[in-house]
Amino acid sequence: MASRAWLVAATAALSATLPYGLQPAAAATPTSDMSVAGAAIHVELDPGAFQSSDALMQWIRRSANIVAHYYDRFPTPRLTVQVIPQSGGGVHGGKTWANPDGFIRMQVGREASDAQLLADWVLVHEMTHLALPDTGEEHAWLSEGLATYVEGIARVQAGNRSEADVWAEEMRQMPRGLPEPDDRGLDHTHSW
Repeated sequence: MASRAWLVAATAALSATLPYGLQPAAAATPTSDMSVAGAAIHVELDPGAFQSSDALMQWIRRSANIVAHYYDRFPTPRLTVQVIPQSGGGVHGGKTWANPDGFIRMQVGREASDAQLLADWVLVHEMTHLALPDTGEEHAWLSEGLATYVEGIARVQAGNRSEADVWAEEMRQMPRGLPEPDDRGLDHTHSW
């Protein structure tokens, strides 16, 4: 039995690093479909695992509309959003793959509140990655920088964040991008 538990854990760890299309078949996961700005969005989540699956669906729709408004269309015609339950509240993180179709895996707290989902920036950031071709790990500074910039501006334009809040965050965070001793330039660093 211990070896089976190890195999399940190893498979889960491996699948977390694989792009969509190379994912092992998951157990039956309840799904929902929605259309936003002409894009077909397929959502995989277990509604029984979360405090409010309706709030999660509204969060996904709102985030997609913010991105579609910024670009005048959604960046990809098809997207799957997989929502993985985690302990606690809030949004814990996400990862995006753009090929062959858009796939975003989000880790969300089981007790995520409406207010936490309304204030979330992560899903808009992840959806923004779909608008830029994959630049490779050595150019992550470009894709991360663009997604970070667009997220704030797009949310302000949609009324989901204040302009003063975005500027305050920029002033607080921009110094993190200054060169540090032994930095090897943008193409060779994974730090801020």
